Amino acid sequence: MASRVDALVKPELLLWARKDSRLSIEEAAKKIDVAVDRLCQWESGELRPTIPQLRKLASVYKRPLAVFYLPEPPKTFDAMHDFRRLPDGVDDVISPGLSIEIRRAMARREIAIELARQLGEPNIELALRVDARESAEIVADQIRDYLAISIQTQFSWSDQYNALNSWRMALEDVGVLVFQTAHLPLDDMRGMSISEDILPCIIVNGQDSPRGRVFTLLHEFAHLSLRNGGICDLHETTMRRPTQTDAMEVYCNRVAGAVLVPSASLLQEPLVRRSSGLRDWSDEDVASLADKYWVSREVILRKLVLIGAASEDFYARKREEFEEAYRQRREMQKLNKDSGHPPHYRMVVQRNGIRYTRMVLEAYYEDRITARDVSDFLDVRLKHLGAIERTLFPTAAATGS
Repeated sequence: MASRVDALVKPELLLWARKDSRLSIEEAAKKIDVAVDRLCQWESGELRPTIPQLRKLASVYKRPLAVFYLPEPPKTFDAMHDFRRLPDGVDDVISPGLSIEIRRAMARREIAIELARQLGEPNIELALRVDARESAEIVADQIRDYLAISIQTQFSWSDQYNALNSWRMALEDVGVLVFQTAHLPLDDMRGMSISEDILPCIIVNGQDSPRGRVFTLLHEFAHLSLRNGGICDLHETTMRRPTQTDAMEVYCNRVAGAVLVPSASLLQEPLVRRSSGLRDWSDEDVASLADKYWVSREVILRKLVLIGAASEDFYARKREEFEEAYRQRREMQKLNKDSGHPPHYRMVVQRNGIRYTRMVLEAYYEDRITARDVSDFLDVRLKHLGAIERTLFPTAAATGS
């Protein structure tokens, strides 16, 4: 008879995972298909689950298996405290899908910290701290310098996906973990950040457009630089009475816009220099500037307002047009949701981020973790591992090293 193999996990992690999943002991026991008394014994430390039972727990609680082997429960992200409403949201209730994404991000961060320790990698601290009393342009200059992306480099990018990947890699190079959701509705979240000095996180919604995700990345990095994370509303106006949170959102929007489209650069554009005072801009001219900076037309229009080249009324009218066009594109995408998806292995890298994925693979190469751990940490089947390796390490794949 095969011997029973117990999972050597701390009972407090089992208790934490259940409570953080907002499940009662009875609900959890039913989903796991064990008696309530047995689950109580696991959580008290009287008994231990087997490895297969632990995998069932991880599946029910929507946690990577590795989380249960951490030395202590991770700090819980206070999402309700940091929550920032989307403008069309009905209430402040976090959806189950968003709750899962928050937990995944926190778990991956804890795994990354442990992998860095095992690999002997130094912790990269986010050294940049900005002051919200400074103008958005000054803070934007500090962020662009910190990320080491010049305006000339930005103009050299070939398309919006090149721009998205370049900004994302710049953030990961300074120690930010960048994750992307795959199926979360945009009404739930466009972006959020987890503010920590070591391995802070930015999560963007993969349902958003590439240029929308670029703006979200810089908006969230502004929050991180202010040590102020949360789930963000990227719109500048709402029907609610303005609050301190709204003011911070507007400020981070302006910082993001100033990073992506510096006023000094925009003022030197021939299209802008030829204009004098407020005027209505043609769609062609706005699109031309948007394509040069690889941002949305709305970002360009907002910047034109801020430099005194367009009126607030014109901006409001055009924004309604852009949002309606965007809604129509979203509806078309839903109708054609089975077309245009990148290969699965690329989606795995997009979802987990390059920095985190590389850490997992390097730990595997050094025999710090098993192939099954890789599957759990990246939430991927092992058959895709070769393609993921070729994506992240193309030179090594080409030389066979």
